[in-house]
Amino acid sequence: MVTRDSGVKYIEDVEIGDEVQVISPDGSVDYSEVWCHGHYDLNSTNTYLEVTTQTHVLPISHRHYLPVAANSTIIYKMAQNVQIGDYLLTLGDDNEQSLEMVKHVKEIGCRGAFAPVTKSGEILVNGIRVSCYSEVYPPLAHILLAPLRIAYDIIPKAIMDFFLSYKSQAVPYVTDIAQLYSESIGLTW
Repeated sequence: MVTRDSGVKYIEDVEIGDEVQVISPDGSVDYSEVWCHGHYDLNSTNTYLEVTTQTHVLPISHRHYLPVAANSTIIYKMAQNVQIGDYLLTLGDDNEQSLEMVKHVKEIGCRGAFAPVTKSGEILVNGIRVSCYSEVYPPLAHILLAPLRIAYDIIPKAIMDFFLSYKSQAVPYVTDIAQLYSESIGLTW
């Protein structure tokens, strides 16, 4: 991942407050602040997918969403539903965006579980545009988390540090808050 202040960082080294490279809605390359982690676990061993395009390789959890180009529009697919022949949005070393065809998808074993969440809801990982969200459809997840993103900006850091700290299984307390909020408006996870 590319950060504004530190350049290239491994995903496990990205911290809350880092600004990481994203592709903004207007298509320009920009940076978005990491305001929480959906998962942060250095020690777990997991089965992921390795999605390979012409020039990029992305390890990703099965239920994490990817924006996929389809008929001049973007749709979101869980990684487990991405197929050979799908087109992903990529960013080259020259900061040029392109669509690259998925050439190969296979399962791999990986150490750790990391899911930094940016204010924009998207992130670039290994040059591939990825949603920050899994399990919940990204546009909906982004709307549901809006009150917490606002809280991150206005509530004192010491208080937010508690809500953004991790409970069991490397999932932050903020996940419980988001789930309670969703259920209060009639949505279930």
